Amino acid sequence: MSNSWVFAQGKAHNIPKVYHRGKTLWSKTHCDRVFAAKPEPPKEDDWISYSDVRAEYNLTHDQLHNYVKYHGLRRKKVGKYTYILKSEIDAILRPPTLK
Repeated sequence: MSNSWVFAQGKAHNIPKVYHRGKTLWSKTHCDRVFAAKPEPPKEDDWISYSDVRAEYNLTHDQLHNYVKYHGLRRKKVGKYTYILKSEIDAILRPPTLK
């Protein structure tokens, strides 16, 4: 990490700081909250391709793209293929069940 990055993050997240003997001291509690561990990224088998979703739910490419865009679903591109997080698309398109 460079000093400029630390100062930029401190300013962006409003982390309080004090100057003591020529050093900048940042609030530990604020830094811990801002730089907490990020959630673990989804595994490779949690993603499903556009073509698989289209076949499973009988959708056109445009319909699927609109669902993904409207609901803000996570997606990733690998080469020319686009993958969607399977749990998110299933939650939207799966028919409701009675309990």
